[in-house]
Amino acid sequence: MIKSPRTFKAVELSTSHLKEDVAQQIEQWVSTGFGPGDLIIYPKSEYGWFIPITDEIDLMSLPYSLAYVISTCLVMEAEWIIFDRDVEIAEYLPYYDW
Repeated sequence: MIKSPRTFKAVELSTSHLKEDVAQQIEQWVSTGFGPGDLIIYPKSEYGWFIPITDEIDLMSLPYSLAYVISTCLVMEAEWIIFDRDVEIAEYLPYYDW
């Protein structure tokens, strides 16, 4: 029996949906290999990240702008967030000009 490849739902968002200091903090987490609250972050080329979204992430341990984006994506039933600086700003999320 041939199985179909598993598909997943990803949301692609601008890094502008995070405050600048939060983006800098994410870079530090990536360089050390871990983040708070069971958060896993993978680098995406030079300007962005891949973040798998699970119910196990402790949103209270995260900076507000990141927790807000993750909680919104959980409601959307997304399994991944793809942050990229060149993606257009989503109208349904706050954004920060930096």
